[in-house]
Amino acid sequence: MPLTAWRRCRGAAAALLVAAGCGTGLAAEPARPVDRALVGTWDGSGTILTSSLRKSGSFTLRIEPDGRYILVLRAIDDFAIDWGPWTTSQDKFARTDSTGMEDQGTYRRIGEVFLVTSIFGTFELRPARDKQDALFQGLGNLMRIPPTPAISDWTARAAAWAMLWQSDAALDQVEASRLAENATLAPYSELGMTFYSAAVGRFLQLSPSQNGTLTSAIGPRGARAPAPRPIPVPIVDLSEMLRDARAAGFTGRYTSAVLRVFGETPEQSRPQWSANVAGGGLGRQCFDLAARLLTDCAPPADDAARDYAALSARATQAWQWIQAQWAQGLTEGSTWSLEASETARCKAEGGTYRDAACSAADGRRIFP
Repeated sequence: MPLTAWRRCRGAAAALLVAAGCGTGLAAEPARPVDRALVGTWDGSGTILTSSLRKSGSFTLRIEPDGRYILVLRAIDDFAIDWGPWTTSQDKFARTDSTGMEDQGTYRRIGEVFLVTSIFGTFELRPARDKQDALFQGLGNLMRIPPTPAISDWTARAAAWAMLWQSDAALDQVEASRLAENATLAPYSELGMTFYSAAVGRFLQLSPSQNGTLTSAIGPRGARAPAPRPIPVPIVDLSEMLRDARAAGFTGRYTSAVLRVFGETPEQSRPQWSANVAGGGLGRQCFDLAARLLTDCAPPADDAARDYAALSARATQAWQWIQAQWAQGLTEGSTWSLEASETARCKAEGGTYRDAACSAADGRRIFP
């Protein structure tokens, strides 16, 4: 989906929208008054306004004490996340979704249940059986972090969303086109991140839109086979591949790129960036994530299973570190690539990061 949707935001130049975000994000407005009885996590059912217009079904709603909310609607074939301000006055409420659309109406309490009537429909709220506090806290903190133009940033955000859809959702492919000169995203770029859930046999594609939100589309597996192994998250950013290419003398630019797993069996699987280039005398460049190596697009002769296991272990540690940062609400260094995450983690532990390893001043290995 083109990122031109961000141009609908007011008060920001289009060229700055990717880096800064705008509109009704969780951090866009000051706290507003909200009925304390509504603060908490709720299991909802009925018809409610989302960023994909009106939806009917079950959803989870988290309302914070500062009057901001997160709404997660998830089903096998339906998925949406919204956020924004939620305010109340006596028995009336008003809220704005992540695209700027407004809804309002009335609510009343019957025992533990709230009955809500709005412009777009009616729904019920019941105390959530699973409050998922850590998950919603991390997601809420993430939504307060302005998005950057890095593909790895959006992929990490998308992974957090995809696991809300289905807990086993794993990254299957990333496609990017109309890239900026430095292999990052511009307001006119297109980016699609596809996740696969074996539990439900569905693909979920997420694409950036305005205010740091993601639009979603779900489709059955059908004739399309998922990759033999998932791509570990966080990923190595495409800009880091370009940096290595520049160091090797490449002078062109990447026009589009695909990140997917090459190999027909799990034992042959190698996650690899494949980029189409303009200028520089080449038509295509590839980058093997596990070997961290520019290639001629033929797989390296190394042991693919061993390399994948090492890459997966590194990514798992980096992902845990990223989630810890989100849980604490930390925003420094919010380009969530594998390399950037490991470098930041190593620095935080007082070490020096080099050759995919973090070492202390006395030579002691900190990780991996």
